[in-house]
Amino acid sequence: MKKRVIAFLSCIVVGILSSAQSVYAHNGDVFKGSYVLDRQKNLKLRISMSAQTSLMNREVYESALKWNDISSNVHITVIMETPGMPSIADTMGVYDGRGGNLSEPDIFESNQLGLTRYYDSNGKRISRDGKISYAEILVNTNAAIYDKLLNKKEAASMNFVHETGHVLMLAHPVQNPALDYHKYNGGRPYAVMNQGLPTYGYPQVAPNPTSHDICCLQGKWGV
Repeated sequence: MKKRVIAFLSCIVVGILSSAQSVYAHNGDVFKGSYVLDRQKNLKLRISMSAQTSLMNREVYESALKWNDISSNVHITVIMETPGMPSIADTMGVYDGRGGNLSEPDIFESNQLGLTRYYDSNGKRISRDGKISYAEILVNTNAAIYDKLLNKKEAASMNFVHETGHVLMLAHPVQNPALDYHKYNGGRPYAVMNQGLPTYGYPQVAPNPTSHDICCLQGKWGV
């Protein structure tokens, strides 16, 4: 509760400093979609064995828990799959995105870090702006994509926090220097939901949820 109060107060400050139309600075910073049965209140991410590596381990995946205690309508649990683990109802899968679970060939040939997909109750792929029954995250488990970074684990964790943000209907922040809170680095706020890795080449990318991300989450799901 204390964290939610602090986050709420920071959003009030942002709102005062910004001329934006909403608490999260721009409507385009979140997707329009919503979950049936309010599944974001009990979001269970099941990490498939294919997505578990020496780098992409429990510590990295549990970075998704950083979204907890921000909104009372969002709660995340991470379940690490083990051999023979029985199915668990209403889980959202996390898979290795370099094959196996994909219908198309390796989509990470261009070093794409992750991808989030959305489905209806019939298992049909749908838009992120629809009524969503469940989602899945595809992650690039190739550790070589982080070779030029000093802290691979931080980058891998940031990537998973980012993709979990998409599951929670957070978009890449709108690039618009005219918005008071979007002036950082050519019109983007400092946020974990920006595209890229937290390097000198992407100074707008944060390794953890920032006040902007917090306001977006609360703007979407409430305090």
